[in-house]
Amino acid sequence: MKLRTGIRFKITTLVLIVVILSVFAIGLTALYVNQGIVENRYKDTIQAVVELKSQKIESFFREISSNIQFGAKLKIVKEKVANTPFYVNPNQNLTSQTDSTFLSTDPIDLLFQEEDSTKKTEQGFSNETLSGEDENLQSIFLDLLQTYGIYNVILTDSEQRIVFVEGPMRKKNVIGRNFNDFDKDGSTISIGRDSVYFSNVFYQRDTINLYVSAPIKNDREETIGVLIYDINLDKVFNIAQDRSGLGETGYIQLTKSIINTILRLNPAPNETNAKFETNRTLINGQTQGKPLQLSAKGQSGLGFSTNHEGTEMLSAWQTVPLVDWGITVQITTEEVYSPIRTLSLYLLIAGGSIIFI
Repeated sequence: MKLRTGIRFKITTLVLIVVILSVFAIGLTALYVNQGIVENRYKDTIQAVVELKSQKIESFFREISSNIQFGAKLKIVKEKVANTPFYVNPNQNLTSQTDSTFLSTDPIDLLFQEEDSTKKTEQGFSNETLSGEDENLQSIFLDLLQTYGIYNVILTDSEQRIVFVEGPMRKKNVIGRNFNDFDKDGSTISIGRDSVYFSNVFYQRDTINLYVSAPIKNDREETIGVLIYDINLDKVFNIAQDRSGLGETGYIQLTKSIINTILRLNPAPNETNAKFETNRTLINGQTQGKPLQLSAKGQSGLGFSTNHEGTEMLSAWQTVPLVDWGITVQITTEEVYSPIRTLSLYLLIAGGSIIFI
């Protein structure tokens, strides 16, 4: 009897060990395989999203670039710039103070300064009245303001003086003023005289804008002025705010490299304006927000890292070449591994049941 009991115990123990080892082996294999599947699924998703969003934003700015180059070649635009006479008050100083201001001010603060709408009209210039020629220009540019979210269309002559404006800025009596008095970038005219230029972003009241400028040339290919679009970036940020396919925690972050800092252009979900104002800049080389830094520097990649707040994220990043922006798609690792945790629970219950039986 004792012999039978001993053999039965040994057989039972052996079977139990085999079952436990089998359950653990199958469970670990299932977890490992499914973890790889889940990771790859999320990686493929955010990689596809970052490429799609980058292409959409690039396409938007390419349309703007083509449009402003076409506009700068219009005969009526060239004639307006070449034939506008000015009465200049001898006591008025048209020399721009923008360059010195830009050099002596923190560029991040300068980009986010709001325009002083109470600034008085310079002496020597009266309220703008639309002539027949200006009405023709107005009709040409009116569709642009609606189609692309352009806030103002501005023409300047070879002396950087504003000769025509369509948009809210026209109400501020700016005709004859030096555009650099309003330029929050500092290079809109200087670079726009030679080629299409996309400025740094800046706040304008409740919107975020940028300038796009292009040279206006005569028949001898001499630059006689600059055409400037003041663009409201709401359409671009609407692209970034679309979180389709990014689950509960996924979001898109746009960035711009300015000197030694990285500027976050749009807030993260549920980030208050006050918090965004405080945390919108990153220092090159800091540990947190590496993908944001790399994308703003023109690099692309995919992997796990921390965001600007230190949360573990799965990120895909690349650049928007035309405007030198970075775009990063991020989703928390907690959400990525949530299916694995659910699977682990099911395997634990199933394995325990098998061992018990």
